[in-house]
Amino acid sequence: MLRIIGGSLGGRVVPVRVPSGTRPTAARVREAIFAMVEARVDLEGARVVDLFAGAGGLTFEALSRGAACVVWVDRDARLAADVRRAADALEVASRLSVRPTSVERFLASEGRSMDVDVVFVDPPYVRRSFEDLGPQLPNARWVVVEAASPVELGERWRAERWRRYGGTQVGLFVPAP
Repeated sequence: MLRIIGGSLGGRVVPVRVPSGTRPTAARVREAIFAMVEARVDLEGARVVDLFAGAGGLTFEALSRGAACVVWVDRDARLAADVRRAADALEVASRLSVRPTSVERFLASEGRSMDVDVVFVDPPYVRRSFEDLGPQLPNARWVVVEAASPVELGERWRAERWRRYGGTQVGLFVPAP
């Protein structure tokens, strides 16, 4: 069960099944992520991309906090249908674009050319290397990575900070100068 922490939908439950093997971002980690992001970006009217979005915890949190549009990307087509239904139930469907495809395919076809404010990257923790992903990411002011340990995104991105929350590491990246 996912509960939205802050914003206009704070306290509401996101009616999405969480498939076995999916690791939703814990509430305290989501809270920390959004505190970091909102200290730097006004989410009201922001454009957001959520890669490896899973059940949509970061997606719905961004929508609740005023994002103008969020692109949800995950290869699980059944989960995509659940996310669409949840967006309808929470009355945020007009600001959500659901892309049931692999992150790599999304980035190759349209993601790389997008200009957005924030990109969330929360892949399965078995993924060890992120450097191949970095050059493909959309043009963004901030990239937030959730991983088991600190990672690099390649030459295009510079890590501004890493924070540990139990077994989760959260990195905040900015475009390299």
